Amino acid sequence: NRWSPNVLTQSDNGSQYGYSYMRIRGFDQTKINFTLNGIPLNEMEDQGIYFSNMPGFLNNISNIQVTRGIGTSQYGTTSIGGSVDMETNSPLKKLIQFNVNQGSFNNKQVSLVTNSGFLGKSKFAFSSNASYLSTSGFREHTQSEGFNYFGQVGYFSEKNTIRLYGFTGFVKNNLS
Repeated sequence: NRWSPNVLTQSDNGSQYGYSYMRIRGFDQTKINFTLNGIPLNEMEDQGIYFSNMPGFLNNISNIQVTRGIGTSQYGTTSIGGSVDMETNSPLKKLIQFNVNQGSFNNKQVSLVTNSGFLGKSKFAFSSNASYLSTSGFREHTQSEGFNYFGQVGYFSEKNTIRLYGFTGFVKNNLS
């Protein structure tokens, strides 16, 4: 798109769910450094990242910064193609949100988001997001169905912030 030139994305089933890929400057996901709030997400075995294993994960993200070109990385893979840093939503703003979406190719997504804000007079806050999605896919036999849970808890003082993140999920993909 016009905001991120030299970034190419594709999906095996023609929708935003299932097996999808990203290239920056022609380099695949094994040459791109992906981080979540500065924490590396690339797998240790082949340095790749597999978006199909994290269905609905982007519901937790408030900002994505894409840096093209060779960069330095303290952790994770060498960023020859570029770097993608994703920042999570802040748990400090009180929120309860239930979303139901339906679209073409029988795309369905249901999610529940909760942010606690500060708990009483303490400096602790948490957030969680549970997402379910399914699609029939654009092409025949490219169905996908998955569930993702993301949670974070944090301590927020004037000088220090300590956060703990965790996420899990399952996905069942078909290929034509």
